[in-house]
Amino acid sequence: MLQSLSPGFRKFIQMAAITVGVYLGMRYLLGYIFPFVLGLLLVRLLNPLLSFLRNKIHLGKGLTASVILFLAGCVPLLLAILAGRFLLVNIAGIRDCYSSAVDQCNACFDRCVTFLEDAGIAGGKELTDMLHEGEAYVEDILLVQGVPLLSGYCLRVVKIISAIGIVWAVIVIFCTMLVKEYDSLRERLHREDWFAPVYRIGKGVCDMLKAYFKTQLIMFLIIAATVTAGVWIMGYPYPWLIGPGIGFLDALPFIGTGITLVPMAVWNVITGRLLRAAGCILLYIICMVLRDYLEPKIMGKNSGIHPILLLMTIYLGIRLYGIVGILTGPVSYLLIREIYREISDRESRV
Repeated sequence: MLQSLSPGFRKFIQMAAITVGVYLGMRYLLGYIFPFVLGLLLVRLLNPLLSFLRNKIHLGKGLTASVILFLAGCVPLLLAILAGRFLLVNIAGIRDCYSSAVDQCNACFDRCVTFLEDAGIAGGKELTDMLHEGEAYVEDILLVQGVPLLSGYCLRVVKIISAIGIVWAVIVIFCTMLVKEYDSLRERLHREDWFAPVYRIGKGVCDMLKAYFKTQLIMFLIIAATVTAGVWIMGYPYPWLIGPGIGFLDALPFIGTGITLVPMAVWNVITGRLLRAAGCILLYIICMVLRDYLEPKIMGKNSGIHPILLLMTIYLGIRLYGIVGILTGPVSYLLIREIYREISDRESRV
């Protein structure tokens, strides 16, 4: 039936069908098979290392995979525990600094109001009343509602970490079982005719995702090291925490380092620390130059998604899938593209 249609309309029908199929799979099926898909990808990634260790030092692939994945799960858990401990230890200090911060803001605001009044601009009293109302609102949230809000937040975090731990345990068990049969299973599948196009599609998506995440990991390490050194030179406390945090934000395509470094510079201007403010701006410029110069060279021609198109797929993914669309949006686009390319190549060979 499709052969009787014009080539352009036939391609449109194929693309629409692929798009609907990928959307339905991502929306309703991925949640059930995600641990096993991720486990398969991890086994494929670790298999060369596991084979090398088995041949050289005779370590069982199942046991080695279990140890590696267990340690990989412990690292983010340890970081979460350290971050929680840091917040709990310093929450009192944050509350103690509140009065000092309010006094500094009031002094800055008074200077601005005085300047407006000297210039003959009315409205200083109204602005002052607005400031006091905002100050009372913030004080109520921070000093009165802060503890209940923090307790509820910590409870939600514990529930999320528990759910992630259960999923990770399933992934570790699945990988331990799969890795023992991975080589023989792969050989059997490659002898099946239906597996060849599935393999090509999966390999195309995985190669592009690998190039992208490899680039972002390298850029994260570079930006995190740069920011850590910069804030340490400027005398900020906890540079080892600020640097990786800003590096992680920089790795997100819709945020970047400016969301933290620019407000830090503005706050330093308000508090009269002009040298530190200039340091924050200089650090922001260095990070932008590093990303603009190094990212194309590291990623090369294997990224598969233009940055603008990546931003669009993330936005559409969030609209369609929710917050997980940050990842599933670009993956959906890659799947649609690779499936359509496979169908087009097959038709051209016929």
